[in-house]
Amino acid sequence: MKTMVKLVTALVLVMFLSVSMVGCYGSFALTKKVYDWNGSLGNKYMVQIAFWILSWVPVYSAATTIDVVLLNLIEFWTGSNPMAMNNGEQIIKYASSGDDSYKIIMPKEQIRIEPMTGSDKAVELSFDASTNAWYLESGNVNTKIATVDGNTMNLLYPGGNSLSLNITN
Repeated sequence: MKTMVKLVTALVLVMFLSVSMVGCYGSFALTKKVYDWNGSLGNKYMVQIAFWILSWVPVYSAATTIDVVLLNLIEFWTGSNPMAMNNGEQIIKYASSGDDSYKIIMPKEQIRIEPMTGSDKAVELSFDASTNAWYLESGNVNTKIATVDGNTMNLLYPGGNSLSLNITN
């Protein structure tokens, strides 16, 4: 029994060292997202109080652990971090509604919906980080259709009405 425990311990140690010694240094995208969210809370006093709370509750520790153990390892082996999208990368999805089908292309901070059937025109949406708003692009005109404030998204209707939605992860 002692030799089995020693063997398992040695195998775990070899596996740990082989993974940790290959230089699996990633972008720490999840930790950066927590840090950026904390920095967006307002004045320096709110940011500091939130930092203390997030450190005490161990949100920063949990985010860093998830980055180190899982996300950075995925990034090392696949070349992309599931929590980060770099410039030039995009996600492509397909959707259908009745007889119509669409190709949805999502590069960083943009969405393009292209009809694959029918005569509809493509629709483009873009996010402007300086105003925290989504814009619908139609020709040379950009129309603000939504604003984002923390976990709240306000959808703006053409008639001036709005719908407030709570965003949850």
